[in-house]
Amino acid sequence: MESNHVTLPQRQKIPAYDIWETQDNLIFSCINSSLSDEVLAQVAHCSTSAVVWLSLSSAFVSQSRAKEVHVCSQLSTLRKGNQSVTEYFMTIKHLTDELAIAG
Repeated sequence: MESNHVTLPQRQKIPAYDIWETQDNLIFSCINSSLSDEVLAQVAHCSTSAVVWLSLSSAFVSQSRAKEVHVCSQLSTLRKGNQSVTEYFMTIKHLTDELAIAG
């Protein structure tokens, strides 16, 4: 009597892969839990944290670049005017922080 069952080979355990997979799942969850529903819908097809990150990066790079150009323009045209020195330097600090965030 012949059996119609096919026996598949056991997946060989690779410790480094298991560690990577666990870490990737944690990163994947952290990224996804920080996204709005609208943005999450854009990366729902992604299977790893690296793919999510690259997808987000390409989706938002043009916005970041536009923000960077805008802030650079604000910095280059900034004048002290009637601000105190403290206010003036706080404005510069705020703009440079925004520039750093923009990328």
